[in-house]
Amino acid sequence: MACPGDTITLSWRTNGNVTLSAEPEVPGLGKRDASGRETVTLPGGPGPTVFGIHVSRFFGLKKTDTSGEVLSPPLAREYAVVDAEGEADFSCLDQERAVEAFIVLDEEKMSPGVLIEQVTNMNVRRLVLGKDGVSKTLEEGEAAGFEGMPAQGRWSLRVPLEEGENCETAVDDVDGRLIIKLQLACRR
Repeated sequence: MACPGDTITLSWRTNGNVTLSAEPEVPGLGKRDASGRETVTLPGGPGPTVFGIHVSRFFGLKKTDTSGEVLSPPLAREYAVVDAEGEADFSCLDQERAVEAFIVLDEEKMSPGVLIEQVTNMNVRRLVLGKDGVSKTLEEGEAAGFEGMPAQGRWSLRVPLEEGENCETAVDDVDGRLIIKLQLACRR
């Protein structure tokens, strides 16, 4: 996710002649070597920038088109803690009677210029969200006040244990189903 004016790097490796394109237009794109990297600046304006690569071979009949999209906020995105066996492991917090996991939005996933407008708990269970020293408790469907904070960084998602529940049963209950919705924006 990147904002207008951000620079991104395009890279490709093919076995044919390459033509790079973008919609809306990005100046300087066009014919390139079969493999390469190029840094470009995203154009201003609303909506996504769609980059295309057209590959053709001189002695072959095959022509291939593919495209990739760079999304420009404002927009809503859902992020999920996929599962406890994946990259989002849960920790048991005995004293707080909760389980906790983390989502890391790094420079590979998010430009530093992308800001939070709103974070919403999409779970039936209460969720405590935290980032950069700010912590908010949210019921189902409730939105939190993280407005203006960078989306990039480490987010904690804490689920309080219910009466009679232990960490193992809580993880089983939320594993693969812990979802937050981020409403994102760019700096104005």
